[in-house]
Amino acid sequence: MNDTFLDISMVLIALAMIHIGLGRQAYMNVQRQAALLFNGSTPIHVDIEPRGFFGFEVNDLESISIETSHVVLNRPPLYRFPKSGWKGSIHHLIVKLHDLTVSGYPVKEFAADIPSLTYDLGYAYYQGRLVVRDAGCGTGEIVLSSADLHDFIAKKYRGLFSDFSVTILPNQEIHLRGQLNFLGEQLPVDIRSKLTIVTPTAIGLTGAVVRLNGRLLDPSQTALLLIRINPVVDLASDLGVGDFFMIDDLQCRSEMLIVRGSCLLPEASAGQRP
Repeated sequence: MNDTFLDISMVLIALAMIHIGLGRQAYMNVQRQAALLFNGSTPIHVDIEPRGFFGFEVNDLESISIETSHVVLNRPPLYRFPKSGWKGSIHHLIVKLHDLTVSGYPVKEFAADIPSLTYDLGYAYYQGRLVVRDAGCGTGEIVLSSADLHDFIAKKYRGLFSDFSVTILPNQEIHLRGQLNFLGEQLPVDIRSKLTIVTPTAIGLTGAVVRLNGRLLDPSQTALLLIRINPVVDLASDLGVGDFFMIDDLQCRSEMLIVRGSCLLPEASAGQRP
């Protein structure tokens, strides 16, 4: 009886050691892959949670969480490479990035929770790489500060405004004050406007009240000015993530613009290698 108990204990210990070993290897693989995808200037924190005790053994992960900061991105970090074959499952891929730069524009925060991923086990086992074969539609959040919006406007409309400030106000409002280049003259301008979703990937100004050189512009003059600066933020043309993030909701809080929406990993183009 004692020998049987000892045998069972040894088997359980061996299984636990295999489980720990597989978990450590998975962690190292994801850590290495995350370092390649999100090459930030601060350490990358990775957390992997298997689905049940034998999740690693059956390639079934509840979640992979990746968090880092000061990342520079010029395109979505992950793509789908649909293909049949031996696959594992990740029920949630959670990404949190802080103080990043996307296509040359500053972004205060980015977070996403992508569900129902399948990944290629051949790449995972033999190359230690995460190659996504399929994924569901998840949720995401982009946070822009007043300083971020200032830099957006300064870069997109270089030469139009100078010596200006941007303040994000409650109720989805923005207040811009500074100098406007109008027919070769620098005139003081004051713009107060609502931030509104104008397309599924763009945020623009609507219902603006504009004072130029101290004079209130009439609606037709205001419309002409807004044509020049709308949309203020375009996820497609500015950030290059229009095929990844679709806007559902805007909120303003504590001089932050919070953009919430749906995230879907884009499918890789023909010829693009995993």
